[in-house]
Amino acid sequence: TERICVLELDLRKDTRDAIPLNRTFRVPAAQAGTVHAALFDWDVWADDSRSDIMSNAPGARNFAGDVAWGWLLQVQEKAGADWKYGPFPTRTKVEKGEPIDVAVEFIARGISMHVRSRRALHPD
Repeated sequence: TERICVLELDLRKDTRDAIPLNRTFRVPAAQAGTVHAALFDWDVWADDSRSDIMSNAPGARNFAGDVAWGWLLQVQEKAGADWKYGPFPTRTKVEKGEPIDVAVEFIARGISMHVRSRRALHPD
């Protein structure tokens, strides 16, 4: 899929309570194929205009972000209608444009994250 924002915080005013327990997104598949993993990256802005940025996003080539902080990569397996996994890992196959439901759990109020994905149950 295209890059999406799963959490946005203002470190000057938000508290841990601003971080939800989970969020679900519906995103279209960018191309046909197999969902192998979810890749998390981040951006940090030093000013309100968001012009002074430090990022580790793929292609950002921001040296500080590349060297000091890595990405979070989570291998994906097919989740069922109840978001549970089957007895054996299987991959999700999708067609271009097909909606995918992505559920993100924020563990310990954002210290870590876990993501599950599945083909959308009721495409809009």
